[in-house]
Amino acid sequence: MSSRRIILCAWVVLSFSTAAWAQNTYEYRRVRVEHNIGKQDEAYIKAIAKIVDFAASRAIEYGFDMPTQFRVTVHLDPNQNVRLSTTGDFQIHFSIQNTNQLLAPAKSGVNIVYGLCHEIGHICQYRILKPRAWMSTGACEGWAHYFGAHVVDLLFKKHGKKIWPDEHDYSNKGLKKALMRMKSARDETNQGADRWNRLASIVGIKGVPGFFRRLNDAGIDAFNAAADVERVLSKEKKGSKLVKWWKEARQVLVKELEKSAFKTETVKKRALSGKPKLLSHDEGDPTGKVSWPGSSGAAVAFEVSRNSMYLTEVHVYGMRYGKKTDEHFFLWLLDDEFKAITCFSIPYEEFAYGPAHWETLEVPPTLVPRDFFICVIYNSESDKGVFRYHDGSAGANSFSGVPGEAVRGYNNGDWLIRAVVRRKK
Repeated sequence: MSSRRIILCAWVVLSFSTAAWAQNTYEYRRVRVEHNIGKQDEAYIKAIAKIVDFAASRAIEYGFDMPTQFRVTVHLDPNQNVRLSTTGDFQIHFSIQNTNQLLAPAKSGVNIVYGLCHEIGHICQYRILKPRAWMSTGACEGWAHYFGAHVVDLLFKKHGKKIWPDEHDYSNKGLKKALMRMKSARDETNQGADRWNRLASIVGIKGVPGFFRRLNDAGIDAFNAAADVERVLSKEKKGSKLVKWWKEARQVLVKELEKSAFKTETVKKRALSGKPKLLSHDEGDPTGKVSWPGSSGAAVAFEVSRNSMYLTEVHVYGMRYGKKTDEHFFLWLLDDEFKAITCFSIPYEEFAYGPAHWETLEVPPTLVPRDFFICVIYNSESDKGVFRYHDGSAGANSFSGVPGEAVRGYNNGDWLIRAVVRRKK
């Protein structure tokens, strides 16, 4: 991958060895930067802290839920790709291959000033909107692009070129200059940013946090998102204007989940007979663990030998970490084309703390097709979640992905995820 481009993304795989390389720290107001950058380049570290604090301060002014402290890690490693990302709660990660990538974009190809503001935009949205299966790339990346560009304008007005040690005009990444590009662009990110800009012109940017909270509280159904969001908007003070906005914006902001043609059903336990059958591909011995912040999914493909088989339990091997929460995680039942059949919402409190173990998650007896997937999405964050475990096999039956997006084979092993089925009387 070329070092002249920066990758902006909403999640990263959590690292378990940060302390091994984070030799230095720098603190500025609500920002703590951990890094392995030499003293000769510390001015860049100070600039990063100042920009993150500035963007977070604007978010607080607008009413977003910001953490009391941000943790930024800057990792210099020639073997890593250039990447700027966030876990969506209070952490931002920036990896570079060499210190030349800290220079102005004309020299490095890396737009760090805008990128940091962009990641704060993700945090604004993700700390409020928890279930996001219905949201498209345009809804997530588009919002971060809109907010980041907006804050760039404010930052440039206050600090100008001098905010970055290698002074440069980063204002071309601001909203004023981006608006025309957004209106005519065909990519999802710019189109999404344009729709969020139109929303802000109706409710004001200070009205957006409340809008996000009401969507979160409404519990938007991923299969009926367009109608659910419209119902929420119709109750707003400017309901007619918002509904009009939504009828056009939903084409960009909603990820339409294609529901499976398989007709499932649920029955009472007493309608089942025979012994439970455990479906499993893993070797039973965990050899690795990961935590994927956000709505990333681990999926396993299963097969039953007859019709009229009902899923009753899902067994997952994992270790819960972090704070207690009243939030839920999700088990998706998908057909052999990874199209959604149904989704089970599981309270986090049903996953016990303690050493890594097999957790049994009961579901209403649900009819499954001959071939199906179970996809587990923990919505983990750096201070709350479940470590996923895999074995050391070839991993031919394990995948990563989320409903509505392309599924990818997972090559590090088979996920320790099992299904229990029983037949109907």
